[in-house]
Formats: sequence, C-alpha cells, structure tokens
Amino acid sequence: MTETADTVLRLMTIGQFVLVAAALGIRRPRQPLTWLLAILMACTMAYLLLSGGQLAPPRGPFRMLLLGLAPTIPFAVWAVVMTAFDDDFRHGQACIVGLLLIAGTLAVAFTALPGNMAPMFATFLRLASLLVLAHAGFRTLSGRRDDLLEARRRWRLVAVMMMVLQVTSVLLVELVITAPEVLAVLTPVNAGFILALTTFFGMAFLTVDSVDGPAAPRPTEIGAGRSGTDARLGRALQALIEAGGLWQPGLTVAGLAAQVGVPEHRLRRHINRDLGHRNFNAFLNTHRVAEAKRRLSDPAFARTPVLTIAMDIGYGSLGPFNRAFRDITGTTPTVHRRENIADS
Repeated sequence: MTETADTVLRLMTIGQFVLVAAALGIRRPRQPLTWLLAILMACTMAYLLLSGGQLAPPRGPFRMLLLGLAPTIPFAVWAVVMTAFDDDFRHGQACIVGLLLIAGTLAVAFTALPGNMAPMFATFLRLASLLVLAHAGFRTLSGRRDDLLEARRRWRLVAVMMMVLQVTSVLLVELVITAPEVLAVLTPVNAGFILALTTFFGMAFLTVDSVDGPAAPRPTEIGAGRSGTDARLGRALQALIEAGGLWQPGLTVAGLAAQVGVPEHRLRRHINRDLGHRNFNAFLNTHRVAEAKRRLSDPAFARTPVLTIAMDIGYGSLGPFNRAFRDITGTTPTVHRRENIADS
C-alpha cells in the first residue's frame, strides 16, 4: 500500500512538472530563469524515477542519463536561487554552475561502476551539495534587507527556503540514515513533499508575471516621482543626498527612511518604481560612485588616497568600492583619476 501511494505521488509530480514546464516555456521562453527551472525539473524527475522503486528503469543509457541528472539537483537549486534573488549574479558564476553540473554527472557515472571508491565519491558529492545549498540559503537571507521588490522579499523567506530545506533534508537523510525500514517510511513522505512544492511553485510561477517582480524603469533623476507625494519625497531625498546623507557607513533602508521622514515601505517603493533600482545597494552604489567620480576628477582631490575617498563616501574597505566602481563605470578608480586629472 505504501509503495503504491509512493508511486502515485511520484507520477502526479512528474505530470505536474511537465505541465508547469510547458506553461513557462509558452509564457516566458527566453528568460534564463525559465531554462534553469526546466533543468531543475528535469533533474528532479530523474531523482523521482530512480528512487521510485517500481518506476526505476533497468540498466541502460536512459538509466545512466538519470544517474547523471539526479545528483545535480542542489546545483540546479543554487542556480535558480542565485538568478532569481541575487542581482549581482554574473555570467561567470553561471559557468561555475555548468562545471558543477558536469562534475556531478561524471562523479555519479563513476559511482555506477564497481569499485571501492564509489561510496567515497557519493559522500563527497553530497557534502559538496550541502555547501552549495548553504551558500544559496545565506545569499537568500542576507539580501532580503536591501531587496526593494516586495514580492521577491516574501519569496526569499517562503519559497526559496522551502526548496533549500527540502533538498538539504534529503541529503542529510541519505548521509545519516541507512536502515531500510526507516527509509521505506520516509520515501513516500519525501515524494508527497516534492508534490506539494511542485504545486506551490507552479501556482506562483504561473500567476506572477516574473518571479523577481515587475520590470523596473531605468534609473531616473531623484525628483521624478509619479505623483505629488512621490515628487515631494524625491525632493526630500535629493536634498538629503546633496547634504551627504548617503555617505554614512552601514546605511540601511530603515535608516534612510527615518532621515527622510517617511515609512520604510514608501521609500522602498519610490526607489524601485520611480528610480528603477531593484535593491538598496544598487541605489547607494549609483550615487556613491557618482560622488567618487566627481572627487577623482577634481584636481583638489588629486593627492587624496583612493581609500580615503572610498571611506568618506560610506565604504568600509577598498574592495567593495573598487567592485562597485568597476561595475558602474567599466574602469578602476585609479585609471579614472589618471585619465580625468590629465584631461583637466
């Protein structure tokens, strides 16, 4: 009875995956997140088939393909989380995901061969997966404070943590529990939880225009609000910036809202919808780097060390300042100073 229920749950989940993937492909075929979700669903279906007892295919090429896909679920989860919730995610990191997927596939293919090294490789892969998921969970939680998209902020605490915790719990069970009678009870529970996750994510992805919120406008001038209230907020924010209000180290949305004298949610909405920034750090970096460019181009600051300028405008060290400056301007502070001081 338990095995039959487990098989039914797995088949229902696979069918739901197919429907969700088809719907996402029709609605948003060109979004990178859609393709990453498709990869995640393919890996999860491989896991459901391999661990499903009656559903497990016999030896052959198809089984080997499933053996290569199933263990890469944590890496696919990491890629989905980073793409959806980390605005600083770079294509170079996506290449790392690809390398991890290839490494996982090769490792699992090796474990399918006879030999004493197979269990060691399997344990190593599970431990690496736990580290990847821990990083995904950390990035998800640490970025919530500065996230200016309300829908995405809610997703961080609910959907993503459910996904990460579910995969993490499965990995821990595989590492710690080996008793067949205990695994027989946990297997259908796991299948049911995956089905619940599938239903939740399917409804969310198909009812929300984009998992990371509506497309924001291009960053505009501070005073360009869409209503009289927003315009007043924009002018107050502009006055605060001109007075150096953004140069405080460790400045948060709540701290800035208190200085401007508005509720935090209004400031978040204004910076996102009217100024076009998806997270608070991007907003701060835009104005701090603009101030840094002004000082680096001013002969009066020619002898001021770059580190001093960075710390004067709110950066705690040179590394974050250099990264923000290079991301926005395409060059380094030192090169920018040399070129502009020479011109002046």
